[in-house]
Amino acid sequence: MRRLLWIPVVMLGVLACAGNPHETSIKLYFQQNNPEKAIQEGRAWVEEEPQNPQAVYWLGKAYVFKATQGGSNQEKLDAYYEAAKLFMKAYEMDQAGTLRSQMGQNEAIVAMNASLKAVQDENYDEALSFLQFAARLTPKDPKLYLNMASIYQRKQLPDSSMVMLKKAVEVAPNDANVHYFLAQSYLQGGDLDAARQEYEKTLELDPKHAKAHFQLASLYYNQNKIEESIVHFQKAYELDSTLVDALLDLGIAYYRQEKYDKAREALEKYVELRPEDAEGLRFLAMTLYQLKAYEAALEMISRAELQDPENPRIYEIKGLIYRDMGRKQEAMQMFRKAQQLEGKK
Repeated sequence: MRRLLWIPVVMLGVLACAGNPHETSIKLYFQQNNPEKAIQEGRAWVEEEPQNPQAVYWLGKAYVFKATQGGSNQEKLDAYYEAAKLFMKAYEMDQAGTLRSQMGQNEAIVAMNASLKAVQDENYDEALSFLQFAARLTPKDPKLYLNMASIYQRKQLPDSSMVMLKKAVEVAPNDANVHYFLAQSYLQGGDLDAARQEYEKTLELDPKHAKAHFQLASLYYNQNKIEESIVHFQKAYELDSTLVDALLDLGIAYYRQEKYDKAREALEKYVELRPEDAEGLRFLAMTLYQLKAYEAALEMISRAELQDPENPRIYEIKGLIYRDMGRKQEAMQMFRKAQQLEGKK
């Protein structure tokens, strides 16, 4: 999978006739598309004036320029990582505030990219430091707080993660995805009412948010609100056909309502898409059994048996099918098999 990189706009500026010769040279190398020379010039400037935040900052810009000139994704991440460290250093050195007032979205994007490398290296504290720096520059960007929330989850600090998610909602109250991620966090923490409210808010802001429909449907189903769950399972799959699990859950919900024709339609479509899924095959067999389509039910439960041969429920269903087909001896064999497997648990 190709890793996402945020691409900052490289501000080359106008080549100055006067000013620091290192800065002028760096700008010239930018115009010549020579990032290595620009970095070399920046390093020379920092070596000459290690306490000059402008020197550190321009070396950082040279690394950004290198990142934008091509290379592998990893090479770009490495360059952004070096640039971000230099921008942060320059920011702290700039007590007069001249550079700080110039830094903004571009430098924040560089820091966000640097955080990707830190996460890649499992250096989560460093990743957080990059994102916190970016948030100082662009405090209204919800992506920063979502990313920090994700890192706190990796660090198994759910309270800190929740703080960041709520901050994201604070700065972007009309962003559906922000509410969705907050709902996911509530769900993970077991606060089902809060999760439901946030999923509903997500859909209020974006009625076509397929994943929110799916999660809300699952909540309703577990609360025994089957009609409501069916509406949202259907909508989830209509909006995003990759949410194949919505078809399975839709079929199961219809089965619970004893609407077997509708259950069959959903489950047959699911099994067509996932022909080796034992659960889908089992529920389709149960549905066909209720419709008295015994031969078709036997075919489906036999396929399920091949996928999950240690599941006693499969043999119970197969026994029922054999019994109603008048094949009593085979039915008894299946019931005994189910009992044996239950005894092993």
